[in-house]
Amino acid sequence: MLLDIDYFKVVNDTYGHQTGDLVLKRLSEMVNATIRNADCFARYGGEEFCILMPSTSELDALVLAERIRNAYAALVFEVNGQSFQSTLSIGVAILKALDCSSISLLQRPIKVFIMRNSMDEISRLLFLASCSAIFC
Repeated sequence: MLLDIDYFKVVNDTYGHQTGDLVLKRLSEMVNATIRNADCFARYGGEEFCILMPSTSELDALVLAERIRNAYAALVFEVNGQSFQSTLSIGVAILKALDCSSISLLQRPIKVFIMRNSMDEISRLLFLASCSAIFC
């Protein structure tokens, strides 16, 4: 799962980098409190994070993505008497192991489903990419 804080540059430019750091910290705390002990949460880039979730179904990954997205959207950040909220875009990819003799890597099927949340289509996209992969 990949998580990206929407319009994070605007947060830094409007409220300062210390506030941006607070946003990153609160997201990290919320995600770590939400995921399982077996899951691995890490920073992937500036305002991008990833979660590796072994032995997780597509449905469970989507449910977790939506739970994280809603919990983050509910956070309220306060700076100098002003409050603001932020949103996340989340991508989910599922990797399924197949028998090496049954299919080549170039023939693996990839399906992509895009679900849009009617409240804010730009910042609340969930991508589900079901990928079949080969482990030899």
